[in-house]
Formats: sequence, C-alpha cells, structure tokens
Amino acid sequence: EGLVELKEGEQLVFEYKAENVVIDGLKYSLLKTTHQALLAYQGSWDGDSQILNIPSEVEYEGEKYTVTSINESVFKTNNTITKIIIPKTIKNTGFGSLEGIVKNPFSSCLSLETIEVEDGNPAMCSIDGVLFNKDKTTLISYPAALPGKSYTVPDNVETVASGAFYSNQHLKNIVLPDKMETMGYSVFAICNSLEEVILPSNIKELPAYLFKDCKNLKSVAIPDGVTSIGSSAFEGCISLETISLPESV
Repeated sequence: EGLVELKEGEQLVFEYKAENVVIDGLKYSLLKTTHQALLAYQGSWDGDSQILNIPSEVEYEGEKYTVTSINESVFKTNNTITKIIIPKTIKNTGFGSLEGIVKNPFSSCLSLETIEVEDGNPAMCSIDGVLFNKDKTTLISYPAALPGKSYTVPDNVETVASGAFYSNQHLKNIVLPDKMETMGYSVFAICNSLEEVILPSNIKELPAYLFKDCKNLKSVAIPDGVTSIGSSAFEGCISLETISLPESV
C-alpha cells in the first residue's frame, strides 16, 4: 500500500489472512488488513432470487469491505440465477491481481441468461449480455442460458478465455474471427447443442478439453497452421463423424 518507514529495531509484520463469512446470504473471504472482500465459491445456493446484484461493499462486525474480486466458478451448478450485475469495484478473480478476470467465473451457472457490468468498471464490460474485458479484446463469459442458436464473436476479439462458453445450452453454431490466435482450455466444453464451430485461420494450437462432451458436434475442420491439439480436446464427442487434420499438426 506504499512505503513504510521503520525505526531501528522495529519489526515489519506482513499479514495476509482471509476470514470466510456469510453476509446477506452470500459467502465472502475478507482481508481485514486491506478491507477487501472476495465473493467466494457459493457451493449450495439457498437464495431464490433470479437477479443477483453483487454489492460493491459489505459490512462485517462494524467494518466495511470493498468487494474487489470474484472467485472462479463462483456460482457453479446454480440453477436459479438468470441475471448477474457486476459492480465497478470488481476487477479480478483473486486478491491482489491487477490483470483482470481471465477465466469464466460463471461456468455451469446453468440458468444465467445475461451479465451486466456497472458503468465505470475499469476491467470489464458487457455487450448484449456477454462479458468482455474493458477493451473488448477478450471474451470472458457467454452465459449458459443466453437465448440464441448462433453467435459470431466480434472481429476485435483476440482471445477467448478458458471456459467462456462452458455448459451453454442453446448455441448450435459459433464463428470465431480469423485474427484470433489464442483460446483458453475448455472453451466449448459441455455445449450440449453445439454442432459446428468455425475456427480462426490464425490459430496455432487447440487447447485441452476444447470440445469435451459436446455431444452433438458432428464435424470439425482444423485450419492450416495448427501445430498441436491439447489432451482430451474431443473427449465425449459421441456424434463426431469427421475431423480434417492439416499437415501442420
């Protein structure tokens, strides 16, 4: 938090211990030294509200904490929430990170239809319910229950984060922009309706678990220039009939 001047013989003590608490039905990890709160993995979900407006600040034992982070897979297997609103204070998936969210924090949130981001958030934004980083070069999360059978990723997107489309229920066709060069792992895993993905021509590697358990995927054309395919990329693709492999693999 800045420079500390010590007197001769004075000890410098660093404390980084989080306390896990429940506030208004949500689970948080609190850092008391910096008054930060991380929205933790919720496990079982007791709430019945379909809209979750994540607070920017919580209070515990008379102290206020700024909600700055979301845990990975924070609402995994949740079947209730249809809309999530992210405040401008949240920037990352862990205390102290300055890089922003790089994985889908809402994977397997099976009823989620839309994600909104409060104006002024320095790390993220939302377009038509889809979560992107601030400059729209990374697609972070495409909600699992967002209506629509096809989606074309915007041309300015350079990478799709790990698990971005994880467990989507409706999409049959996805088109990725040609200039994209990287994708995270498990990007399309358990997309049960997915039949076709147009991969970018500039991609060099297909990451692990890319199409894992895509039970309706029928064919995949791997672009020229791809040199490697990650482990279990097509595991569980029980309808897959053809894969075209370029000589570069």
